Amino acid sequence: MTLEEAFIYMDMLLDKAEQPYFTSEEKEKYLQLATTEFVNIHYAKMGIDEESRKVMGAFVRWYNYSLSKNDIVNADYLGSYTYPILSEKYTDAGVIDTSGAVVAGSALSSTNPSLTNQEYGHFKYGNQYCFPENHLYTISCQLTLYNTNEVWASGAVYPGVTTSDIKHYSVPCTSVSIGEMYDHTKKEDPWSKIKKKRTVQAERSEQEFSQTNTKAKEAHYTYIEGRMIFTETFILAVRLQTLNLPTINRLFSAATVGGNSTSRPHGTLSDHYQRQIIQLAVRKMSGTTESGGYQIKDIESQK
Repeated sequence: MTLEEAFIYMDMLLDKAEQPYFTSEEKEKYLQLATTEFVNIHYAKMGIDEESRKVMGAFVRWYNYSLSKNDIVNADYLGSYTYPILSEKYTDAGVIDTSGAVVAGSALSSTNPSLTNQEYGHFKYGNQYCFPENHLYTISCQLTLYNTNEVWASGAVYPGVTTSDIKHYSVPCTSVSIGEMYDHTKKEDPWSKIKKKRTVQAERSEQEFSQTNTKAKEAHYTYIEGRMIFTETFILAVRLQTLNLPTINRLFSAATVGGNSTSRPHGTLSDHYQRQIIQLAVRKMSGTTESGGYQIKDIESQK
């Protein structure tokens, strides 16, 4: 169903309920409100309901921000820091190559205006991740760290270090409160109250990595000023799984993934769920969401 078809369907339901006329701009606003409610309802049930997991899957995005081993060995992306950082590569002006130029067509670059802040984030101040505009929830986060003690010293790479000398491992990265992250006035370890959920992969990585570097651990992050602040600084990669709020134009689109496939691309839903969102919007437009005086099923039965 396209956005124009959605407007026609809304007019039909509103006409049956003898509601006043709404402009296209007003309809878009109500559809966005209904979409937010629709997403929140299903997000709350993702852990227990198969249908909600299927619906929310259309809005889940994977992001992978990383530095290569060559970037580490060649001391690229230093900026004003003494070690390579993600914020020198993934900027608000686009992805930067090792020469300092913006990669043509990269996310947030002026040569690719379709990849806007609504979809892609960037890094600032070292390893702080700035969320894109339509970010709603962080579902999972994983960091890839490396043996910094054997690679870096006093802001420089040890002489003779090559890419084969860099040993990396992945750890889960979980959310903590601002107080747990920054309150160093407590006598106890600020992480002592955090329940750590270890995975088999993390345990195996720790065993392998502990032979050559400090003991691996679970990393943490917190939210400050719309950014994800990590406890780790020497980061090789950040992998995020997030739930993003779709735009109305994308949600109500008849586009497919291409070819002969009828599969929906990311951020779109089938007609069945599009109609549910429209019905939520019309309830809000009729002003009877709380009272239940307006029932979509009753109106549709009159057709």
